Amino acid sequence: MNTFVITDFQYHEGDGYKLNIYAKLSINRNNTESSVMIKDIHEPITFDADLLESVKIMVYTKHRIRRDNFKGVTLDESIGDLCGTEGLVSRKLYKHTEEGGMRELPRSIQFRIQVRSSSSSEEEKEKEGASMTIINEDSQSFDIHDETKRERVSSHTTDLDSDSVEGLEVAKAAFHKIKVAPWQPLLTKVERFNNLMAIIVEVHPYAKLAWSILSAASKFMVDQMDRDENIQRLVSLLDDIFEFLGEASQLETIAELTNHQENQSSDVRLRTQIRILALLSQQVTECAHFICDYAKNTNFWTRTIKHSVSQVDDKILEFQSIFSRLKAHFQDHAVLQIQLSVLQIKFTALSTNNKLDEIAIKVAVNDMLHVTGARYNPDKGCLPNTRIAIIDEIMEWANQPSGDTTGAKIFWLSGVAGSGKSAISHTVAQRFQNMGRLGSSFCFSVSSQAVRGPQHLFSTISWEMANFDYIWRQELAKVIKTNPSISSSHSIMEQFEILLLKPARALQITGPIVIVIDGLDESGDPASRKAILSVLAEKFKELPSNFYFVVTSRPEPDIFKALKPCIHVLSKHMEDISAISTNIDIFEFIQRSVSVENKISLDEKWNEGSWCKHLVDKSEGLFQWASTACLFIESDFYTAVEQLEVLLQPSGNIHNLDSLYTQILDQKTSGGGKTRVDRFVSVMKTVLALKKPLPLTALGKLCFQKELAIVKSVLQPLGALLSGVSSDSAPVQTLHTSLRDYLTDKSRSGCYFIDITEEDKNLTSACLDVMKELHFNMCQLPSSYYRNREIADLLKRVEQNIPPYLAYACIFWTDHLQKSIFQETISTAVLDFLEYKLLFWLEVLSLTRSMDIALDSLKKVISWIGDNPAFSQTVALASDALSFVATFWVVITECAPHIYLSALPFSPQESLVAEQYSGNFKNVLSLQVGKKALWPEGQSVLAGHQGHVNSVSFSIDGKYLASGSGDKSIWIWNAITHKAVLGPILGHTEGITSIIFTYDGQYIASGSQDKTIRLLDAQTGALRAKPFEGHKDYITCMASSPNGPYIVSGSNDKTIRLWDIRTGDSKVIERCHINPIRSIAFSSDGKYIASGAEDVKIWDSITGLEIKMAWESNFDMHIRSLAFSPDGLFIAAGTGDGTIKVWNIESGHGGVNKLIEGHIGSILSVAFSCDGKYIVSGSVDMTVRVWNTLTGEAVGDPLQGHTNAVTSVVFLPDGKSIASGSKDKTIRMWDLETDTGIKKHSSTTIKKHSDGHAHVVQSVAISSDGKNIVSGSYDKTIRLWDVETGIAVKDAFKGHTSRVKSVAFSPDGNYVVSGSNDNTVRLWSTATGLPVGTAYEGHNNYVNSVAFSPLGKYVASGSNDHSLRIWDVETGTMAVGPMLGHTKGVRCIAFSPNGKFIASGSDDMCIRLWDTETGKSIGGVLEGHMSWLNSIAFSYDGKYIASASADQTVRLWDVETCKQIGIPMRGHRKWVTSVTFSPTGKHIFSGSDDGTLRIWDTHTLKIVGDPLWGHASRVTSVAISSDGQYLVSGSADQTIRVWDLKLVLLSLNTYSPLPQTSGPSPFNKKFKIMDGWVVGPGTRLLFWLPLWNRDIPFYPKNPVVITQNPTILDYTRFVHGEQWVNCKTRVQDLAV
Repeated sequence: MNTFVITDFQYHEGDGYKLNIYAKLSINRNNTESSVMIKDIHEPITFDADLLESVKIMVYTKHRIRRDNFKGVTLDESIGDLCGTEGLVSRKLYKHTEEGGMRELPRSIQFRIQVRSSSSSEEEKEKEGASMTIINEDSQSFDIHDETKRERVSSHTTDLDSDSVEGLEVAKAAFHKIKVAPWQPLLTKVERFNNLMAIIVEVHPYAKLAWSILSAASKFMVDQMDRDENIQRLVSLLDDIFEFLGEASQLETIAELTNHQENQSSDVRLRTQIRILALLSQQVTECAHFICDYAKNTNFWTRTIKHSVSQVDDKILEFQSIFSRLKAHFQDHAVLQIQLSVLQIKFTALSTNNKLDEIAIKVAVNDMLHVTGARYNPDKGCLPNTRIAIIDEIMEWANQPSGDTTGAKIFWLSGVAGSGKSAISHTVAQRFQNMGRLGSSFCFSVSSQAVRGPQHLFSTISWEMANFDYIWRQELAKVIKTNPSISSSHSIMEQFEILLLKPARALQITGPIVIVIDGLDESGDPASRKAILSVLAEKFKELPSNFYFVVTSRPEPDIFKALKPCIHVLSKHMEDISAISTNIDIFEFIQRSVSVENKISLDEKWNEGSWCKHLVDKSEGLFQWASTACLFIESDFYTAVEQLEVLLQPSGNIHNLDSLYTQILDQKTSGGGKTRVDRFVSVMKTVLALKKPLPLTALGKLCFQKELAIVKSVLQPLGALLSGVSSDSAPVQTLHTSLRDYLTDKSRSGCYFIDITEEDKNLTSACLDVMKELHFNMCQLPSSYYRNREIADLLKRVEQNIPPYLAYACIFWTDHLQKSIFQETISTAVLDFLEYKLLFWLEVLSLTRSMDIALDSLKKVISWIGDNPAFSQTVALASDALSFVATFWVVITECAPHIYLSALPFSPQESLVAEQYSGNFKNVLSLQVGKKALWPEGQSVLAGHQGHVNSVSFSIDGKYLASGSGDKSIWIWNAITHKAVLGPILGHTEGITSIIFTYDGQYIASGSQDKTIRLLDAQTGALRAKPFEGHKDYITCMASSPNGPYIVSGSNDKTIRLWDIRTGDSKVIERCHINPIRSIAFSSDGKYIASGAEDVKIWDSITGLEIKMAWESNFDMHIRSLAFSPDGLFIAAGTGDGTIKVWNIESGHGGVNKLIEGHIGSILSVAFSCDGKYIVSGSVDMTVRVWNTLTGEAVGDPLQGHTNAVTSVVFLPDGKSIASGSKDKTIRMWDLETDTGIKKHSSTTIKKHSDGHAHVVQSVAISSDGKNIVSGSYDKTIRLWDVETGIAVKDAFKGHTSRVKSVAFSPDGNYVVSGSNDNTVRLWSTATGLPVGTAYEGHNNYVNSVAFSPLGKYVASGSNDHSLRIWDVETGTMAVGPMLGHTKGVRCIAFSPNGKFIASGSDDMCIRLWDTETGKSIGGVLEGHMSWLNSIAFSYDGKYIASASADQTVRLWDVETCKQIGIPMRGHRKWVTSVTFSPTGKHIFSGSDDGTLRIWDTHTLKIVGDPLWGHASRVTSVAISSDGQYLVSGSADQTIRVWDLKLVLLSLNTYSPLPQTSGPSPFNKKFKIMDGWVVGPGTRLLFWLPLWNRDIPFYPKNPVVITQNPTILDYTRFVHGEQWVNCKTRVQDLAV
């Protein structure tokens, strides 16, 4: 062995000398290649070799961003020949041709090579070898002593002379060498340890990695040495460890013993020592990562700046502790009795404030969408000593120093089927798992696409990351809590951005985090994996720099196109791996896979192991061939020699894998005999046709007309081709996808060809047959009180009670049905299923978290049967079941028992499902009043979006509907079939706010919060132009010109832009409105544009000039939506106050032509029908309403079905349908009749209980005798009710022309006074219900509050005009006033009990007292509230005033001193709207926008008991009877509730236990309605209420509810809790 030195290295290309070059010397030593990296060609390179050994030099150009470029290689020649050349050696460069030859290139290299004298000292060798790194073939490393390039002298040194600059540089270099010195001994020791461990496969990969990381990072770690002593402490620690290992005598013994494989398994101490060395090497790697981040990565310090220095010290002490423990165990030769693991550096926040409860975190995380069984399998990894180079390359790539943001972050390994990609990925995953660096692994499989598809990838990765790191788990739980729907989202882009990016940005861990994705090509077809590729190609760079993805796949065109051009993707093809290396690995694989006994017999037949070489040659580099061949050789029934002779038979030109498969199948079917082949095809057809692999026992249930014994006889001998055949529990599937490819291609498989499409009919029948096993309470659930996710042992119950074949049948039966030809026998079986097993099927879907397929499954049934008249009954029942599932989706999904306890009882009277099943479930709730006749409107639900649907739009021909969502996606739907045509279409980086079709229907334009507009092809969804940019804030609305290629957009930046879609150019209208623009519309002729914000303005679409004459507005609420009528004469505007304002454009003034009222919340969208006769509106009140344009009257009932705000409504161009989008993430289609405007389904109840208000109940009061209630509403009416029965005493009092804001009884109960938004006060006779005299006029703005004086002679009123007035009841004239003093509107007033004072509360946040005789302000101003006053009340003794404010507080005031008493009373979560005193003065009662009533103790000013729940919307008004018996509350939910005050107060301290069985009423403890659920203590689920049945009385405390749609429930037979199973009626009960 000699030492050689290469100097003066040069590279030439053409006529020039190129820079940025590095080279690699490949030395062939005993048929093993080793390499020397020449990273700096300007420095001497030394290496050791024999003169006879051959060498070749490979040259590369270095790129900082792209992958390095291979420039060529010299021809092989001996080192002796090179040294024989005097002076410069010149060599041409070559490249391999496809034919296997070498092609000369116009490139060359020159260098000098010399043999160094043997007298050179070791120090000189080390010095001269400063730029040398020895590496294995195809692996990468870094120069461990490369001098950092000299920095350019800064501008601060420009005034120095050249000598000074040179001196400075010399000094810097000298100082750097001093700092480098301490590292050299450590690196030398690490390298020696690495070399010694080379033969110990359990240790060497980690030892090599530790050395590589330390070597690569040394040049920037030394720069940290002078900053603090932490680095020095760690370096000293590592040096001590390797000094100890260098002196440890047993290391060489361990290495020697490891060479003898037979000694390893028997020597426990040896195995322990090896385990310690592996742990130690891994710990050094972790320590190196920590040093790298600590010393170099600014991002590390940005993320961890909040952590104290003491934490860093603590981590170093932890390193010291674990190194000491490992060292001690190694020294003592001890058998490891305790679990030692690698310490990872994970910083956790010092503060524990705001941390989520760990149990809640686990519940939230475990409830998210994820799959199990997709992780790597260590048994499928590479055998030891195989694939070393490529595995090392991946390991070193992922362990590059942190903070290097320019390198590749995705390692894409591609190759043909069977080339060994998956084995490599499993091995890499295991390596990183052992190091504690594997964040997640996900293995796709073509046989499991249905349950392990693209939609599961990122959610599963995030779920596994939550188990990997606590910080991730905590952040993920926060994300889910903020956006609960994301836990079940199937949007790949949304999963990545919310479930991966957000937690990743909060992660505080040093070193690499590796994600392995195997078999990306098996995730589905190109369309289904498009979103994944988009993320990997475009969004991946947004992850922190220490995230690395390893991806394997076949080189499919779409994957190649997406990943190959990306600078952050390092692509490697299996063919790039040396064929010699691959064959050596296959040889090793075969040697290890064939048993010793068989190898002996094979060696006897084929001398000197030549049989193994034959197999290697036959494999042609495919590991899958070798693996299958070995399994075949090892199989029973034939000897290894016989099996090998079969394999070695010539296969001609047939693909070698195909030939192998054919040979094996020929043998297993006795030469391809017809009977055996037919049986094989029949069984394998089922195996391949399944949507999910199943175990043998399950296959026995689903193989059509095949007994389990037959199934086993076919599959069990095929262990060489299939996995799972030797077990009854493991899923049976092909060992490799290539077998499926072979069997399903007739040209390749011949008689073994399998046509999967023929099997769907058989599987449909088999699924329907096994589902006959479905029954009530499948999993023996113990209680109905808890959601599925709250049942601790639910997974165990499912495993024990729902076998795999039954679960499979429930989930996939309609997938097979859809692909089957219609048959009457199957249709009959489907009808039987719907009639007898439907609810039990829903149970299984609920408990297995598979409800997302229910709606689609029923639609497939309906579609499959079609218009076949003989089976119309089946279609009718399936359609009713579709409505059943759509209506009770929440119930069925969240809690399986409530399929029976909630869904069945509340189904409509004419529901076929209820009719079919209710007779078997009689011990449930029954509705005495309130049962619907039919299902609600809009049961055609379009679901797909994972976020709020913000906008919907029909194409001009009405064939398609486009929708845009906050989930950043666009979907296109068939407007006739309601099925998705395209989607999700991604591209925007923020939520989509508006979507429109262009005038010709060719394009779809989408506006987004990312401030851009994207133009898409309406047929393909492809982007047709560069995104339109110009707005400075997010786009809020868009409209399309009806007759040209123009669109207009409005924005939060308060501007309008008119765009030419042909060019992307825009014209901007600046400063259009004071506030952000909320809506925009084109006139039907395209001449005008209307925009809405705080007002409405009209613009000329050509000039962009405002038309000043008509559009000034005085509205108090902003415009939310605009629409032009088709004739261009009217504009309709939906406003924030819940009204629609309609203008006649030709009137020439800005006045409102028509005011339409009916909604009880902001109107977010309005649209005209194509003939202009109707206006449709959508509101935050969750309803869609249709109005007659001419009269303003409602057409039909409100369309209910959405469970959140309706954001967008649009008419189908033919006027027959309406589409609505909602924040509930769905789109609903509503059917209309052209002559009436709406196809009106009956929504009336069986029994009408009362004539409730049709709008917000704004004010309530109780007569002095406690018998009657008066209410005033936004529906412009006043109504009188019996307090005990809730029955209307009189017809509605009508006279006001606008909303009634306040009502009050006269002391004698003979009169009612009301104030309205029509600026008037009116007096009414309670005896006749007619007005008394004329309206009191004088106020010039809304009248917000009215009150009678204690003797009934006067009425006071407060108004938005800032004034109070007192009116004489007898004359109807103003007696006192106007009383001025408030600077803003007066919202509330109250007379003192003695009538001498009036108190008033105002928007100016003040309370004032007024003398009723003089009208003058008296006393001081009561100040303290932080927002406007909503309500005030005097105590019965007149000493105190209680006030309610929008600042969410109730306050108590001393009337005499005008001072606040005590502290504000806090407890409501929103505005406090109303207050009143109890007659005794002990309590104050308040109502709030949070929907609750609260009780306060006037002495302690503290909350008494829990809030009173019942109202579904804000509480607007509260009143109490003079005897203290009743408390009455009015609400925006249009109801009035009467509370038994004595029971309410009694229940504050006394609770009876929750009944476990049926009874007259379950409401004798703490109950409230939450999202439709009536819940008890501890959020126990009692039952669920549909939207139309939520106005129920809460007996006994709330005996009366006054509403238009009352619901009265009978609880007599209602069972719940642990008794819920008794809801199913026994046979003997049915006979009674």
